[in-house]
Amino acid sequence: MIDSRKMSDQIVDLIIGKITDGTFKKGGKIPNEFELALELGVGRGSVREAEKILMSRNILVIRRGYGTFVADHPGQVEDPLGFKFSSDKKKLLDDVNELCQFLLPEIAALAAERANNMEKKDLEDSVDKIKVAIQERRDHNNEDLKFLQQIAVCAHNEAMTDIVQVFGASFLPILEETGKHYGAEDSDSYERILGAIIDENTHAAYSAMREYLSEAFHERSKKKKSTAGRKRKAGDEKG
Repeated sequence: MIDSRKMSDQIVDLIIGKITDGTFKKGGKIPNEFELALELGVGRGSVREAEKILMSRNILVIRRGYGTFVADHPGQVEDPLGFKFSSDKKKLLDDVNELCQFLLPEIAALAAERANNMEKKDLEDSVDKIKVAIQERRDHNNEDLKFLQQIAVCAHNEAMTDIVQVFGASFLPILEETGKHYGAEDSDSYERILGAIIDENTHAAYSAMREYLSEAFHERSKKKKSTAGRKRKAGDEKG
């Protein structure tokens, strides 16, 4: 059957196919415009148009002076869930945390069942970075999200890994905008999750993740209550 679509649309599908089959690696450089045109037997103008389409979808990115690369997370746009348009960011954070309580413990349990030794080592490295951040008394939102993403990798479920990645891309800017901290205040919670996954204890991994999320939620709730208490006290003093 003859493909009646524009040549540029056909080239888009060919390039996506090469990314999907691993010919073009995520984050890797692709052949330049001239080389692609020669390889595909098409005009450079069609290749140029196809690349523009792929860039608009965040599948390809240009790095000035270096060339054209496959995006680290092809197809994922900034703020994919549209969190930045939420009118009540504080409530949104609590809603997201509530969602995490349903999703992440199950992912942790799967990670305990399926993680290989190399993935366990990567998870241990992730925990070490969080411990350093805690010792230095600095924000570790980025490290926490990478920790959760690595747990999703350990679960060997591509859909879960993508969901956690998308969640992080939308969630992190809201944390930064509101000045909120996500995660536990000490390293014990991370160590319990790590230990359960290393020991391949699915029940312990599930429980440890629930405790971690409850602690993160509790910290925010406690701060809210404290703020409300100060406001009531100020009102009493005025009265």
